[in-house]
Amino acid sequence: MLRPPSNAHFEMNTMNKKFFLTGVLGRLKNDAGAYIEFVTERNASNPEGIGFWGSVRLLMPVIEAISNAYHIKPESLLAELGVRTPKLVWVLFRHSLIHNDFLQHGRYNETDASWGLSFFGMNHIIQDEVIGLDLRTLYNDLVSYLEKEIENDSGEDDVEIIVGVIWESPEEKIINEFNLLAPKRLGTKYF
Repeated sequence: MLRPPSNAHFEMNTMNKKFFLTGVLGRLKNDAGAYIEFVTERNASNPEGIGFWGSVRLLMPVIEAISNAYHIKPESLLAELGVRTPKLVWVLFRHSLIHNDFLQHGRYNETDASWGLSFFGMNHIIQDEVIGLDLRTLYNDLVSYLEKEIENDSGEDDVEIIVGVIWESPEEKIINEFNLLAPKRLGTKYF
């Protein structure tokens, strides 16, 4: 589950679940879908191809947002999407490509798990100490999951979503930056 910054808490808002999921699906198709379509078309006509790591950077926050709204761990949603090593995928892929820009491996005892990405729309490959996540498959599975959730939703349920960060006693840098945004209201001056 997502944690707020230190000395802060999240502001939550109750939203109709079907409305929330419909918005998530629309943004997913508009952002990640457009990117995936572009990369697919470009790589089909360009023998050298272009990178597609950005797909992870677009998909994992959506998985996290849905998980937060459902009060489940992101790896639980990844498991529902057919990923056989959901916890390792969440830790290795998400943290490597959201919080870093370098591939990270995992090790436990004598097993060293490496990973890679494909973009062929094939099954994920999980074998021989390698996790191969296919990003087009993950995207398509996520779209199908959301469409099914929306179709099966009665429209009567609500979810709580994060809509803001509220600081109780922020560090000085945060206070100074808020002062830059609203100096008159906070009683400070620019100069």
